[in-house]
Amino acid sequence: MSSFIRALILVLLIIYMSIIYESTAFALLGFSGAVLLVCAFVYLLLLCRKIAGDIRIPIRIAGSHRPFYVQVLIHNHFAMPFTKVRVTVRYGECSDKRRKKVRLVIKQGKNQPVRRDCRVTIREPGNYVFSISRIRIYDLTGLFYFTKKGVAEEHALILPEPSAIPVVLGERVRNFFGDADTFDDLRPGYDPSETFDVRQFRNGDRLQKVHWKLSAKSDELMVKENSLPKACPVVFFLKPCQENWKKQLGMIASISFSLMDAGCPHFAVWNSAAHKDLIRTRVDDEESYYLFLTTFMQDVDFSGNLELMEEYRRKYRGELYLYELTVTEDGTPVLGKTPVISNEKEQMELLLK
Repeated sequence: MSSFIRALILVLLIIYMSIIYESTAFALLGFSGAVLLVCAFVYLLLLCRKIAGDIRIPIRIAGSHRPFYVQVLIHNHFAMPFTKVRVTVRYGECSDKRRKKVRLVIKQGKNQPVRRDCRVTIREPGNYVFSISRIRIYDLTGLFYFTKKGVAEEHALILPEPSAIPVVLGERVRNFFGDADTFDDLRPGYDPSETFDVRQFRNGDRLQKVHWKLSAKSDELMVKENSLPKACPVVFFLKPCQENWKKQLGMIASISFSLMDAGCPHFAVWNSAAHKDLIRTRVDDEESYYLFLTTFMQDVDFSGNLELMEEYRRKYRGELYLYELTVTEDGTPVLGKTPVISNEKEQMELLLK
């Protein structure tokens, strides 16, 4: 609208000069400018009502320092095509009011939806929101424009890059027994609720383990082997701190990834913002690690005053585990009640014996 105000002032000035100097040329120039203003105003007024902006992110999960694409779409439902549209895209963390800007110029030759891809690289991990803050629509001459507010927004999750932390597992951790819903694929165990394998009868096998139906079909004695539950010897308690969130999140991701990579299944426990209750998720492979990390980052609660350890023992009363892990507000891992390192220069190593 400011472009029309400036042009209107210029037209009035030309008309004023034509009256003062009694100039026909100035009068024709002022009249032509007034007609141009009216035509541009009517055109933009109709076009502004028929244009809508949308934003899409094909892949909503990306790693920090890795580029991904944000798609900006302009839908034109007017009979005439637009010549140029400038879109302002703002993005930033959901909890942060400060947003960065990216401006895109989109041109259209025909009356059809137009898409423009914007390549974005974000260094800091977090839950980011992308929105169209405004759309500046230009007339056919490119001199005048209307500004329209955008309403479309999308979210993207930027994951931290985990650092490798040495993990030493003792026999007590490797052979930890307990109840679990996940079973070992390589070793038989003691849980009769799940069958690990069926094999031929050997000397010393108990008759209670004989699979009688299968033995009758195969004309030889077959024995069922029970499965071995893969219990979690480590419980990882997550207490997020908003002041030092980025550093704390990087340490949480590094510890969980290193435990998973070392073959140590563990529970990640935090206070859920959505459920207003303590929840936990099991991490024992790469798929479950990324599932935990994406869920935790979207469900983090900075205002929770819940005592995680006490609430966990109450909710899962009778469950056995060996170690408790936490990360302090300054990003220092704590095993039990002892910090893993005393200063940042010290070599970090998790000893789970």
